[in-house]
Amino acid sequence: MKFNTAICFILCGIALFLILNNTKKGFQLQTPFLLVVAALALTTFFEYSLKFNSGLDELFVKDHTPLSGALDFSGRMAAPTAISFVLLSLSLIAITFGRTIIKLIAQYILHFVTVISFIVLMGYLYNIPTFYRLSAFSSMALNTSVLFCLLSISASLVNPSFGIVNLLSGKTTGSIMARRLFPLIAIIILIMGIIRMQIHKLNMVSENLSIAIFVTSTIIVCLFLIALTAIHLDKIDAKRRIAEESLKSLNIHLQDLVEKRTADLQQITERLSLATSGSKIGIWDWDIENNKLTWDDKMYKLYGISADTFAGTYEAWENCLHPDDKDAGKKATRSAIKGEKEYDLDLRVIWPDNSVHYLRIRSLTQRDADGKATRMIGTNWDITERILLQKELEDQKEESQKIVLKTAIESQENERKQIGFELNENVNQILTAVNMHLGLIKGKTDAETAEFLNDVSIMIKEAMDGIHKITHNIGNSYIEDIGLKEALADLVYKMNALRIFEVEINLDVEGLIIPAPVELTIYRFIQQQLNNILNFAEASKVVIQLYPEDNNLVLEIADNGKGADPADISKDINLSIMQSRAKAYNGKVDIDTSPGKGFKMTVTLPFKQPSNQVEKMPHGIDQIHA
Repeated sequence: MKFNTAICFILCGIALFLILNNTKKGFQLQTPFLLVVAALALTTFFEYSLKFNSGLDELFVKDHTPLSGALDFSGRMAAPTAISFVLLSLSLIAITFGRTIIKLIAQYILHFVTVISFIVLMGYLYNIPTFYRLSAFSSMALNTSVLFCLLSISASLVNPSFGIVNLLSGKTTGSIMARRLFPLIAIIILIMGIIRMQIHKLNMVSENLSIAIFVTSTIIVCLFLIALTAIHLDKIDAKRRIAEESLKSLNIHLQDLVEKRTADLQQITERLSLATSGSKIGIWDWDIENNKLTWDDKMYKLYGISADTFAGTYEAWENCLHPDDKDAGKKATRSAIKGEKEYDLDLRVIWPDNSVHYLRIRSLTQRDADGKATRMIGTNWDITERILLQKELEDQKEESQKIVLKTAIESQENERKQIGFELNENVNQILTAVNMHLGLIKGKTDAETAEFLNDVSIMIKEAMDGIHKITHNIGNSYIEDIGLKEALADLVYKMNALRIFEVEINLDVEGLIIPAPVELTIYRFIQQQLNNILNFAEASKVVIQLYPEDNNLVLEIADNGKGADPADISKDINLSIMQSRAKAYNGKVDIDTSPGKGFKMTVTLPFKQPSNQVEKMPHGIDQIHA
């Protein structure tokens, strides 16, 4: 074997190994190896055809083997070998292509290479030089023909569904017969040929007699093999007929069983239809693999559509859902398919007339032997009346709570007003009378008693001032008397007089007619929050804003104090009281705070401002958070 021949065999073997491994990397690497083989073989073939020497034959290794003939060249592979390598390399490249016609052509090229190598082997076996030369040039070596035969047969097994391999590897009767006869007949003919050749060499019989013996014995042996194969095929056919009879009996039994089950199912369906005919329950069936959704007549009524407008797919059903409920529907579907939880959900659907309806959806999921979800069967029923009644009851309950809370606040304010009235009108008047009597007595007593009575008079005056201050704080008549703006100005003046923090207030309520209960509520919010800032905030500045916005009155109170953790604020009793007070007037309280970032409270109360009121946006309140 020549060096270039050995190199080509190694490269073809590596390429075939990469193909049989069937990896993406293998398919990428095989082509360069095979292109090198094709290039070497084609160059050699052209050297023979065009009668030139490219120097490729001894490029790698010097060949010292004596030449056997005038047409041989030192180190050059034989012409049949070069042709076989070209065909083998091109077919190995083509067998991995996706197109069927290319694979089929590649398979028959491999078969052709197998035939060439087999002819060469027969030439060496029966000593016929014409078979292993196959050309006017040098002959193919015996070991080369063996390797070509093995390589071509191995490569043809990559695509066993094409060519002769398909005939020998199939499961049909013809394939079974071919597998049994082909190797036996081939071996028998080879043996008979060798025997005939030896008889001829020994001159035991004449050439005509030896040929007649060879032909006769070959026919007898082939007939014997055919008879054995026919017996084997008859046994297979008998088993097939028995299997067909069994299958036919089983089919009849299954048909009877299906008819019985169909009748039972029809009866169940009729009962179910009768049970649901007077209700608002619809039944649906979803074939998951084919995405086919089947509804009964009641389902179309539940969704307010007709059968001819429904596409019968999961996506068509999903399009009927309320946009805010689509994600919940998808999540429930995924959970049911995965087997995490059966479908059981309340969803809203939108009818073509844009009306919203509430449906309860429940289903069971069917699975195959591998546990894969294949089908979902379920029901829908209308729960709109129940949901609306529930919402109405919840709204009534919330409204009742607001009325109770509002009544409690008004009662509390009335009680405060009454206490302030009692203190101011009764206790304060008594103290005033006592003070007047003390003034009359002071002129009729000695100096020591007069001094004592003067001290008592001072204490009574201080008590009267304290009672007056208390009546201002707990009563609402003070706000009713002087108005919200003046009351807040007085409150801010007193806070600034303490010189603990600076209070800035901006009231953008000119021309607004604010109901007295709302004015009192605003005053209480500011009063309470200033007390909280005084006790806890450690602030140096407070900004208060009151302005109308979008049919609301907005009160903002912000400080630049130490702030607080929102989690702790949610538990504060003072905040809970203020939230309840705002809720009584359909308002809300929002808090914006964090440690070291100050504290901002925003109270929003519904208020319809006059049509001629120009809305103004507040400025400057966020600066103290910087």
